[in-house]
Amino acid sequence: MLTLSYRGNVNSFGYNFRFNISYATNKLTKLDVPEGIADYQNSLGKPLNATVGYLAMGLFQDQKEVDDWVNQFGSKPNVGDIKYADVSGDGEITEGDQLQISDNSGAPLVVYGFSSNFRWKNFDADIFFQGAAKRDIMLGEEAMVFFRAEVNNSFAYLNDYWTPENPGAKYPRPTIDYSNNNSRGSTFWLRNAAYLRLKSVNIGYSFNNLVWMKKRNMKLRVFAAAMNLLTWRPFKEFDPELGDGTGRSYPQQRNISLGVNFSF
Repeated sequence: MLTLSYRGNVNSFGYNFRFNISYATNKLTKLDVPEGIADYQNSLGKPLNATVGYLAMGLFQDQKEVDDWVNQFGSKPNVGDIKYADVSGDGEITEGDQLQISDNSGAPLVVYGFSSNFRWKNFDADIFFQGAAKRDIMLGEEAMVFFRAEVNNSFAYLNDYWTPENPGAKYPRPTIDYSNNNSRGSTFWLRNAAYLRLKSVNIGYSFNNLVWMKKRNMKLRVFAAAMNLLTWRPFKEFDPELGDGTGRSYPQQRNISLGVNFSF
């Protein structure tokens, strides 16, 4: 972990900055590799928590494209299904076509934070940012299935599904419950879950210069505070700070409050 801090004053204006960042990685150095395994499936020398999946090539747009392509998982796919790369070159899509598609499996390799506080006369402000980088998550379960029978409805974003009238859809044709073809971990469902969040802000004013309060050793401060005010992220489906790719956890709440601190 690296931590940098700086503080100073300019006349009656005081400030303090603090930045910290950590980077964590690993590598598999010993492994009993089976004979005949393809290089792209050999985990030796790669991160221990790498994500493995299929290489998606988009969605099948018409029946001719389906007919001209190989079988996927034992049968021909349907129009609107995800098209996968035949990485092994054996003329069919099987588990042998999986490869490493990310260096991590949800845990960020980089975690960082930035805090600052300012003081000017009777005003004060504290600001805290937190973020994560080099983090990928795989959408799963109800986050990738249009409707899970008798369990959960899908997220609204899945309404942009493939139909002949919507060939440029972001998601494959809808299915009830899991699809043998589409509900598989692949680059199609892999998301960059890096983010920067304005975690907390607290701005206040202290009435310390009132003579009658000083005589009675009283203190009064009014403030405005906010939690989870803003988030910058490429991942738009749901809160990137949730623990997995299902979106099932309760999201972070944005809180804004006004208050008074009074002591005597």
